[in-house]
Amino acid sequence: MHRRQIVDKQSKKPDDWDDEEDGECVDCPMKDNPDYKGDRKAKSMSNPERKGVWEAKKINNPEYVEDDEIYTFDELCDLSMGVLEMRG
Repeated sequence: MHRRQIVDKQSKKPDDWDDEEDGECVDCPMKDNPDYKGDRKAKSMSNPERKGVWEAKKINNPEYVEDDEIYTFDELCDLSMGVLEMRG
């Protein structure tokens, strides 16, 4: 994979650069990459047998019973409360 820009190996630090005062020169100058041929795109091929968006098959479950009261409670008898105290 070729990058759009690469580090310019022939570049050097500016004449007025002082390593002690300015620190190490880490901002490398970049130049255009001659091997870069543009953004890469996957090749696509036609598929005449394609039938659209894939959907999962639906399989009947003979043991399934719909229960409208599965999460219904007659009364609630417990109350829970959490307290968090932080001091610095």
